[in-house]
Amino acid sequence: MPRTELPAILPASGRLGAFVFSGRVIGAGACAKIYHATHEPSGRDVAVKVLDRRWIGGALPLEVRVHQAVTASGHPHLVRFLAHSRVRDPEGDVHCLVMEACHGGDVFSLLEAVGPLPEEHSLHIFAGAVSGVMHMHSLGVAHRDLKPENLLLDASGACRICDFGLSHVARLTQVGGSGVLDSRARDACGTASYAPPEVFLAADSARNDPDVADVLSPLPCILFSGLLLRYDPFVADVWSLAVTLFAMALGFMPVEVARASDSRFARLAAAQRAGASGVAALLGLLLELLDGMLHVHPPCRWPMQAVATCAWLREGLAATRGGLGGGATVVARMSAESAEGSEPAGGREGADAADTTGRADEAATAFADLKIRRVVTG
Repeated sequence: MPRTELPAILPASGRLGAFVFSGRVIGAGACAKIYHATHEPSGRDVAVKVLDRRWIGGALPLEVRVHQAVTASGHPHLVRFLAHSRVRDPEGDVHCLVMEACHGGDVFSLLEAVGPLPEEHSLHIFAGAVSGVMHMHSLGVAHRDLKPENLLLDASGACRICDFGLSHVARLTQVGGSGVLDSRARDACGTASYAPPEVFLAADSARNDPDVADVLSPLPCILFSGLLLRYDPFVADVWSLAVTLFAMALGFMPVEVARASDSRFARLAAAQRAGASGVAALLGLLLELLDGMLHVHPPCRWPMQAVATCAWLREGLAATRGGLGGGATVVARMSAESAEGSEPAGGREGADAADTTGRADEAATAFADLKIRRVVTG
């Protein structure tokens, strides 16, 4: 039965300006709760994210600023930002983020209900996610928490990316008197099962620092945060998207965590060192795509441009033209515009990664027994 409550910050009327809360909680995480509400003048359903004051400073939260910026153009595969309200409270201001409601649920719940998706459905969802991520990246924003729970489906089944609370924004820095765009991140954050190996490697190096030892706890966790050596969050997004696609296609995870102590990850890395496929449970163009996206060495991982123009998407979209909705159309157009004059698989590094398409029984068994688990972030 759906959980029912009203945010403690609301008056007894359950209103926040023009928005009337129904009392239904539609989502909850470590840093926020999401409530169903109705925009009274229009009667439109909305979702209101109430950010936990313990995680938010007094300034306008980065999540609000990023969400508003990346959706300003009305991109069809990002959950639309509608309004922001700051509620005054004796214990500290509370920020409420109003966004469109997506009535199709999230992809994780879909996988729980039906298991692996037919390839054309995975293609449809993935195409929309790629389109949304590329739009964010073009604005200098990396998501850093891409996973099935953060891919929502609207009434038509189109994918919309949500939850921008862990986003990283590239900064302009001065080097030798010139402005240089620095895209690297120092803070590790996200969901452990979807984080790439470079995040764990950097976090492990930071464990020796007593100032961060308590933050980077060795205990198993889902959400983690701490100071670390720099990594490229835009490249990290590619890995997270690949894990999500793998889960949609096969119904289980490629690795539990991307670190040497995980036997599945160790087999993946060993297969790549041997020049074999790390995802031999798949065939053809999808295998080639995932081999490129799941490369354990970040410089060899396919960039988003190569993902958007890959043969699996290009040929799949052509075969299902007209039946996949706006997401497919956006990525198909993007692929057509960028494919001309570009090297296959994103240049030399991508081509090297694409060469690792051999079959390896050892790699296949690495992924056979880890089923998708509900990610608890509360």
